[in-house]
Amino acid sequence: MSPTPAQPGKINLTVTAMNGSAEEKGTGSRSLVPIPARSFLITWLIVALVAVGAAVPLRSHADQQPAALVEDYLEAVWAADEEWLRANDLYPQMGPEEHVDFLSTDVLRSDWEIGSVETIAQGTLGDLDDPVADEFAAHRWASVEAVIAAPDSTEHAHKFYVENFGEGWELRVDPFRFSVAPGAIGFVDVNGTRITFADARARTYLLFPGFYQFYATSTEAVDLEPISILVLGSTYRELGTEYVYDNLRLTPRVAPNETTVATVQEAFDELLDQCVAYERAATGNGCPFDATRFTDGDREAPVQWQIETRAEIAVSSAVDDPSKFEISLRSGGEVRASGEFTYYQNTSAGLLCTVEPSNVEVVLLDDEEIGLAPGLVDASRWKSFVPTPRGDCDML
Repeated sequence: MSPTPAQPGKINLTVTAMNGSAEEKGTGSRSLVPIPARSFLITWLIVALVAVGAAVPLRSHADQQPAALVEDYLEAVWAADEEWLRANDLYPQMGPEEHVDFLSTDVLRSDWEIGSVETIAQGTLGDLDDPVADEFAAHRWASVEAVIAAPDSTEHAHKFYVENFGEGWELRVDPFRFSVAPGAIGFVDVNGTRITFADARARTYLLFPGFYQFYATSTEAVDLEPISILVLGSTYRELGTEYVYDNLRLTPRVAPNETTVATVQEAFDELLDQCVAYERAATGNGCPFDATRFTDGDREAPVQWQIETRAEIAVSSAVDDPSKFEISLRSGGEVRASGEFTYYQNTSAGLLCTVEPSNVEVVLLDDEEIGLAPGLVDASRWKSFVPTPRGDCDML
């Protein structure tokens, strides 16, 4: 159905954390997991009663029905009605290490639709005929199933739980959370809004219900596969899949193109030029060769480096992590070292070393500039270790 903008002040809602049920397998299906078992429902409602004392309850009008609460909430999100959402305290409270950057109404889109919103079960604790519930027997509960649809008609269903403690129905909304950690991509992009990572820490963000596209903005530096999901309650469904999940660890899907390969090749050439400038056995962090194995571990032993043959680099998507690239040596890649070298009882004044490019990481920065980390990019942003392996060296 086509939602109409919600009217500010129409209802009041309480925001607390609740887990909703997930949709079962099935394209376009709204077959739901059965209503929670009686013992779980009793426990949940009793815990909720205790928790209400710690929050400022914002209740509905006495005659407001459970399904209407959920529908008004979804219509306000669909209309990006920030005034209404804030008036009803529906901007979720973030927890430790959680971020609300993508709760901005600038991120919300209106190209999704609200489908059916129906109360599928309701009752009182007294209906459950359990002595544990006697104290709260008059308190009412309801389960409301809502369905939303993406532009391609993919549907996602979720069950909201609504309660009535005697002063009107209350909707409890659990915000959707997704986490993301930097891989080859130094930023996260949601519906065209981009946030740059300042370091390599994973981050958790909150989202309202709706339709979201990650990494849909174009970039010439790499090929990025957009990820599209429907969010409702604490669950999401990725378009093109049959399953619903309640935890999203966002993994960008990257692939190299001609620009990627050419840029990485140029960056690796620059890295080698910097590394051969070291006049010691231990080269810098990110350098694909060193000679400390031939100087009894003396990192400061004097060594003169020079490039024998330039390295031709191949770039591919990482097999075990679609958010990263792998760099391998296609051909060439030899450097010569001059100094005093010892290995067991052998001595030499020269080494011929093969570079090992796999100890560096390709990074797409926010300005779409490709860098290698550590090495040409501030290593503290991406990795905190001294990379290994280094290339093999043979005595001359």
